[in-house]
Amino acid sequence: MATHISHDIPRFINKRCTYLCATEVNTNNNLHEISPLRRRGKATELECNILSAGMLISVVLNPDNLHSAWYPFTVGKRQACSSLGIGYAKGDTIVPSELSDKHEGDTPVTTKGSQQPKEDLWEVVEGSNDLAKASLLSFYSVSKLLSAFPDINALMKATLEEALKSVGAERGFIALINYHTGELKIGWTAGHGWTDEKLSVRFDLSGSVGRGAEGHVALTGKPYLSGDITKDQYHSSCSRCLLFENTVSCMVVPLKGRDGKIIGVLSVSSEHQNAFDENDLRILCALADVAAVAISAADYHAREQKLIELGMELASQTDIEALLDEVVAVAVEILQADDCSLFLIDDSKLVLKASRGALKGQVGKAVYELGEGLTGWVALHAQPIRLSDVRSDPRWKGRYTEFPAEQIGAFLAVPVMGQKSCRGVLRVIRKRHPDSSYTNPFTPDDQNLLHMLASQVGAVLDRVELQERLIEAERMAALGEMSARTAHMLGNKIFTLKGALKELKHIDLPQGEERERLFSAIECSIKEMEELLQEFRYFVKSAKAEKNLLELISLMHEFIEQLRRTTGDVAISFVTHLDEVWIEGDAERLKRCISELVENAIHFMPDGGTISISIEQSKARPNEVLITVSDTGVGIPEEKKEKIFEPFYSTRAQGLGLGLAIVKSIVQAHGGTIEEVGEYGKGAKFVITLPAKRIGKQTSRVERE
Repeated sequence: MATHISHDIPRFINKRCTYLCATEVNTNNNLHEISPLRRRGKATELECNILSAGMLISVVLNPDNLHSAWYPFTVGKRQACSSLGIGYAKGDTIVPSELSDKHEGDTPVTTKGSQQPKEDLWEVVEGSNDLAKASLLSFYSVSKLLSAFPDINALMKATLEEALKSVGAERGFIALINYHTGELKIGWTAGHGWTDEKLSVRFDLSGSVGRGAEGHVALTGKPYLSGDITKDQYHSSCSRCLLFENTVSCMVVPLKGRDGKIIGVLSVSSEHQNAFDENDLRILCALADVAAVAISAADYHAREQKLIELGMELASQTDIEALLDEVVAVAVEILQADDCSLFLIDDSKLVLKASRGALKGQVGKAVYELGEGLTGWVALHAQPIRLSDVRSDPRWKGRYTEFPAEQIGAFLAVPVMGQKSCRGVLRVIRKRHPDSSYTNPFTPDDQNLLHMLASQVGAVLDRVELQERLIEAERMAALGEMSARTAHMLGNKIFTLKGALKELKHIDLPQGEERERLFSAIECSIKEMEELLQEFRYFVKSAKAEKNLLELISLMHEFIEQLRRTTGDVAISFVTHLDEVWIEGDAERLKRCISELVENAIHFMPDGGTISISIEQSKARPNEVLITVSDTGVGIPEEKKEKIFEPFYSTRAQGLGLGLAIVKSIVQAHGGTIEEVGEYGKGAKFVITLPAKRIGKQTSRVERE
């Protein structure tokens, strides 16, 4: 793999080095040729440490001479430690032993894509030889810590001890920010004199008093150095932040995670005046970078483990409500949020399905229209939203909020994507701190994590829906087989009865009204049995559709015209704003589907009324159309809505109860769904969703009669 020279060679190499080569180390710790040195073989211990650290590692090769710096760089777009380069820089008289006999005087090179180190860090190297040797040795020591201490606690303790030794400090500690409380909490210490009381001290980030130098660094991200804290504004104004009375000199540097977010501070102190200088501060910054990398890695590992555990639970969980509650709980935990809510699309609306705090009592009641507010916008466009001030966004409506708008300090919402379309929205909230200088916005990494959670939810919803369809298909198949056998048996009996009746008509029996009444009753019963038999047969065949490409608008318009001639006192209106809708469908079965719904509505409106039929494009799923059939009857009680599509369930005195089961079977055969969404007392309302091949433009045309 050839890599070429680039402009970002460190300044100290340009000024002081006469020799540089580069190699590549892969994840198997094998060296590959990049530079003219043509060296191959197993990576050395130091090279492996560089690979593990993913940062600048320098080493003094000879204490009596200048050093050689080994500088890593990442290769590829992912910027991961899958491939690192190492530069060998010759000082005035020394080079690595394996390079000493080759290419003397070569032009310095560096590799394309190398990460430019901080300039102030390289300035340390340009100081005195003794300082350079000490600092570079400390860097090398810390690089070994990363591989020697996989446990985060041991690594932090070792890093602190290395910091004290490198800069000559007596005590030190690492404190992390608790973004919920707005405080710095001491996590690890080194040196003497630490007690439980001192370890319990918190540095308040929310006010001007109580922050101390540590709080100042945590808020600003700027390193701090004081040779005499008795004359310093930060410590003098905060006596409780002074952990040790005999402290005179102090250094504090920030710990920065990914995206530059400050996650804590590293602080060291001395009992001597002016114990530290700018070079010590730079060394401490480099050590803090190592600590921050390790802390961030541990945090990501913990988050990853939580996601794995959730994924395993989602795979085995069958209770959807409990599953969704677990999702919002995990989201709050791994994103350090104050609240989380999950909305799912139901009947082209966003309905709250799970929440942790104030909205928990609104589950099932809080509803957004698609496109309404920030949450509705995410569902409609299937795009995330990340904000620090929701009130500044024109899409903000302020409905169904976990906290009042003025208390929301960070807002993040992502779409819950299923296999075909958006299924809902998952959003998290962080409260605004009373002190405006203290902020805790969501980061791109937070957004990626929430996307991962949402994708797991979408996959589970798809799986549950598929399982329900499979169960329903198996049940319908069993019912179909039973119906086919029953229909065959009924057909045989009816054929026998009709033959016997025909024979009776030719037998010389006494004439009279009683004879005619009996014959008429028998013929009527046979006719009803034939109708029931036909319904049985249609139920069996309804799951099979002979689909062809057809235009739905014109089909429905013509069919509704035919229906109007047979509905008597019941009026039928047809409304659409689409000029055409092309689907793969069976025209006769679709007409039977609408006919069954119309007939059902007429039965429950004996005194007349109105049936409204409409066709529109789905807002939630633009590649689907909605056929709505509603009436002005009494409607269907909530407790019966789940049963009405079951075979042989009927609220009517006559019939087998197969009408709506046939409708559902036809719809499912077309890859669609049907549900009843009407309000009891205001009429029934059936919504059929069908996949469309092509949907025409919206028009101003509205057809009614």
